Amino acid sequence: MKIRLQKADGLLRNTAEIARRIEAIAAGELDRLLGERAAASSVLHVALARSRNDGWIASMQMHLPGRKIVALHGQGADPEAAARDGVHKIAREIKRHFAKLHAQDQFKRKARRERLRALKAAVGALPEAERREAEGTLGALTDRLRKLVERELAYLRAVGDLPAEYPTVDDVVDEALVATTAAWKAGGSREQAWQALLRNAFRVIDEELAASRQFGEAVPLDAPVPADALDQAESMVEETMYEYYQPDDTVTLADVLTDESVDVAATAESALERSRTERVSSRAFAWHLLRDLPTAWRRTFLLAKAERMSAAEIAAVLEVEERIAAGWMAQARAFLAARLRDAGVGAEQVESFLAVPDSGE
Repeated sequence: MKIRLQKADGLLRNTAEIARRIEAIAAGELDRLLGERAAASSVLHVALARSRNDGWIASMQMHLPGRKIVALHGQGADPEAAARDGVHKIAREIKRHFAKLHAQDQFKRKARRERLRALKAAVGALPEAERREAEGTLGALTDRLRKLVERELAYLRAVGDLPAEYPTVDDVVDEALVATTAAWKAGGSREQAWQALLRNAFRVIDEELAASRQFGEAVPLDAPVPADALDQAESMVEETMYEYYQPDDTVTLADVLTDESVDVAATAESALERSRTERVSSRAFAWHLLRDLPTAWRRTFLLAKAERMSAAEIAAVLEVEERIAAGWMAQARAFLAARLRDAGVGAEQVESFLAVPDSGE
């Protein structure tokens, strides 16, 4: 867990020492709670200010898995006492939130077991020859499906749509395999089987997404709106710039003159290596941008880019009309192109990343 002391109104000295004390207080009470739910990288935002009765108020905010924002105020006679009171309240809310998430996970696991029982009963009713054909065809596609599911779950967890622990890759893959086997039609092609697997995998994931949204807490309309994380980040841009930008103390004439002793061949090789590194970095940045896309756009782009699917095949997998799939693809490409250009990525690299292999290759 990290502590970010955003401001300490009324403190003229010892701000760094106060921040260290708050960090020690928070670590003692929160680290274990956060570590148990894979939330150890969470950031606790703290703002200290004097209260009207000469005491102190510690305003605290933390983002938790499950898109939960905990925002509380601690009070005390001094900054340390106010921080201790706030951390105690935060810890209580974390326990309550994680207990609720655990109950939700248990409910969703039970519902999933019931679905699997019904699907396995349908598999058991298949003729022996069809079941063997299905197991042979789908077994050869399992590793390929696992990679796609890993990628999809990673993107959904990156944006907070799914918790870290559930569903697992095995949960999704197993249910998709059973659902595809239960609906098996003899004589189908390998590509038809692959499309059916993808369709069922996305159905499983979407059911989990819907189940997670069902447990969202109602918020009174007259309640204050929680501080937006993006606004907070933007408010700290200046602070971040000065933290990381440290210009050289002096620039001498020697720093800007050409060194005639430099090996031209070595310099060219170094430039080639820098160019290669820049291309790799640009591609990594482009793949990272996919997390900002709406789910349907991202799936469409990845199915075309990574799975070499045509618009018609993507439409069959995502269960929409072909024109809708083509529209999602165009929107995804336009969004990515604009963001890459804004980041200063060259036109050639943008085109290379957005290029979609022909489905017949």
